Amino acid sequence: MLYNVLQINKERWKNMAMVSLRLNSAEEELFR
Repeated sequence: MLYNVLQINKERWKNMAMVSLRLNSAEEELFR
């Protein structure tokens, strides 16, 4: 049970990290 929650949270954090990286690179493109 707890392990499943940890796995889901890890996936969610990984997705959030990917999205934030894309946003950061997009901002760099805009403000270059």
